[in-house]
Amino acid sequence: MTGALNHSQTVHAGKDSTLAGIGIVIVGWLAFACMDAGSKILATSYPIVQILWIRYLLFVGAAMVLFRRKRLRLHSKRPWLQITRGLLLTIEIGIVVYAFRHMELADVHALLAITPLIVTALSVPILGEHVGFRRWSAVGIAFIGMLIILRPGVNTLQPVTFLILLAAVMFGLYLVLTRLVSRTDPPEISLFSIAITGFLGLSVIVPFHWRTPENAIDLWLFLLVATLGAFAHYCLVKALQLAEASVLQPYNYTVLLGATAMGYIVFNDLPDLPTIIGAAIIVASGLYVFLRERKLRA
Repeated sequence: MTGALNHSQTVHAGKDSTLAGIGIVIVGWLAFACMDAGSKILATSYPIVQILWIRYLLFVGAAMVLFRRKRLRLHSKRPWLQITRGLLLTIEIGIVVYAFRHMELADVHALLAITPLIVTALSVPILGEHVGFRRWSAVGIAFIGMLIILRPGVNTLQPVTFLILLAAVMFGLYLVLTRLVSRTDPPEISLFSIAITGFLGLSVIVPFHWRTPENAIDLWLFLLVATLGAFAHYCLVKALQLAEASVLQPYNYTVLLGATAMGYIVFNDLPDLPTIIGAAIIVASGLYVFLRERKLRA
């Protein structure tokens, strides 16, 4: 009887932990959406490098607090892979912030939603994973959704559109390399590695791109964007401590909804119908791939 009671309590605690993880990861992705809105405002007047450097400054600070709390040592078994991840993420973020100058938040994130499908494709040559016909079909359907958003032949494609797709590929590669490095390094090492790599890389060039904030509002906006970024990353790490990554993955699309809401609230922008349809197809394809992978690993 006691054993059954203890088992019931363990299952209940596990469910509570998972629900808490889901709630925290949703808050984290919504924080990223708010951060993107602030970045879009700043990107109209300030260099991208400066925006990223201030963001990474607080990111490193938050990662160091986490390290000291857990009394960890910065020792990676695959340092060059960690550096590559950090550089990929930094460049990808820079491209996305640049894209915010020229496109609506929701449109950018609608194209970035194809990233999980890119992860599926890249996992074959890099991780040696097997992807069956159904998942490849989902990747192909997502590509159709992307074409609906882009509407080649109807609209003149802007160069920034190709940059966003490049950013999606880079972020997909970053995620695949994260899977690869997780085989040898704990997540705290991976988090700190991307923070310090981005910060040091940006520190080399930020003096040549610095523009002093013109007023107190801009200064506070810089700090808000950086704080939201650090907070969002902390939420993702905390959520992964409470729930499995496979459980949290579908909620990554929360950022698309958050970006749409922030685009309307802050900039009075709403995506048009083809963008909504294309994004829905991409998200549905991504969720199908997730469910298929989960079934195969069960």
